[in-house]
Amino acid sequence: MTDRRIRLYQAITDIDQDIIEEAQSTAKKKPAFVKVLAAAACFCVIAAGAFLLFSQNRLPIHPPQNESPQPQATQAAQPTPSVIDSTSAPFDYSEIKYSSLALPAAEIDPSLVALNGTAAMIDVLPFDEAFLSECCGILEGTITTIYHKHYTFDYYDDKFGEMELFHSFSDSIVYEVEIEKVWYGTAFTEGTTVLIEDQSFFPDSYFSLMAGRSYVLPIYEYGDTVRTFATGEIASGDLSRDSVYSTEYPFHPQITRTEDGNYLVTTDWPSLTADPCRIVNMDEESYDGLYKDQLRLVYAEDFAERMRSMIRIRFEAG
Repeated sequence: MTDRRIRLYQAITDIDQDIIEEAQSTAKKKPAFVKVLAAAACFCVIAAGAFLLFSQNRLPIHPPQNESPQPQATQAAQPTPSVIDSTSAPFDYSEIKYSSLALPAAEIDPSLVALNGTAAMIDVLPFDEAFLSECCGILEGTITTIYHKHYTFDYYDDKFGEMELFHSFSDSIVYEVEIEKVWYGTAFTEGTTVLIEDQSFFPDSYFSLMAGRSYVLPIYEYGDTVRTFATGEIASGDLSRDSVYSTEYPFHPQITRTEDGNYLVTTDWPSLTADPCRIVNMDEESYDGLYKDQLRLVYAEDFAERMRSMIRIRFEAG
């Protein structure tokens, strides 16, 4: 008879169609990007050592909203420039170095980085502002506490013909956020705290939030119980989450507020990074990631106007 440890290894590596179908069925209740993630996660354990793969398709940067048409130039008038002149603009829209940004010093907890282990092959839908339709809130606040939560559970499965007991686990990272501004969501109040728990499918230090920094976080209501890919009956284990909320899309850098009140945003937010904004040039080797060429600094006044416009379009229009 095959040793139980070998059968357990086979249970992990030899994923059959039933598990794939179950994962796909469960994914219907998750955000759009997880619909692909749920199925891909069944195969990821055989691809350890590979880097996270993301689609390179990016939405185009939209022109500024509600821009008034330029008047026709007369012979005596100077021609209207096609590019904003930073010397006459109310703000400096020239390029800026990442090292010049007013970001508070912060480091990722080594214990959270250790969760990464080896990265895995994974297919994830690229972020799209359309995902916001699934949000219950967009919150701006400071991360005060971060901790790791490890769930262990047992489940029954008859994959090898007879019903057997298997052991599994799941990990999450929990963020305590002090809410400073509610951009969207009637269930939240400024001046209070909220826990946001992200299930760690394949954590990567680059995408982790840092204690002491402030972010703008779109969140959705995940539920109060950890979802698993177990196909059989759960035999034991407490799967109760510390928070019903998760970030809408954890696989890209979240919008970061600088100490001088501006916002560091990636270009996969086309509504927020429309011209004019400042291109951020990466001059620090320590910053590693797929988005290092897609960072923009958006002034607070521009950000507020664009965020309110985007919320009207995504949540209030029609």
